This record gives sequence, C-alpha cells and structure tokens, in this order.
Amino acid sequence: MHTTTPFPITTTLRRAFADHLNLVSAAMFTIHKHDAGLAFAVEEAERIRACLSPALTLQHAVEDARRVLRRLEEELGRVQADE
Repeated sequence: MHTTTPFPITTTLRRAFADHLNLVSAAMFTIHKHDAGLAFAVEEAERIRACLSPALTLQHAVEDARRVLRRLEEELGRVQADE
C-alpha cells in the first residue's frame, strides 16, 4: 500500500503511519465521491473505519519479525551447511 511520502520510510512506525495516511487519503476521496452522489454510504463508512484501525503498527511489526526470522533461518542454514 505504500506510495511516495514526503519522508523516508525507515522504521516500522513510519511505514504504519504512511499506510495510515494512504487510508485517510482513500477515505477523503470516498467522502468526496459520496457527497457528489458517486459513492454509497456503506463504502464511505468502510473507508473511514479502515483509517481507525489500531492494528497497522502491530501488523508491520509482525511482518518485520517474520522478515528477520527468515534471514536468521537462512543464515543458520548457511552456517550449518559449512559445518
């Protein structure tokens, strides 16, 4: 979900924040469409609720942990192969 941001994405928290900004942007666009009669209230509500999810930071932390685990497993595999 990452788009260009005015700041570097260097941490899990920043990545989660960038995702949040993208969700807010999508919600604002849907609100505008709804007000113009081009979107349903249900779609608007779903987009707004998506912005309010506190799970994004946890989701990214889990992704980072899985990435680190994969790297550790790869390195362990290399070390064991060398033994």
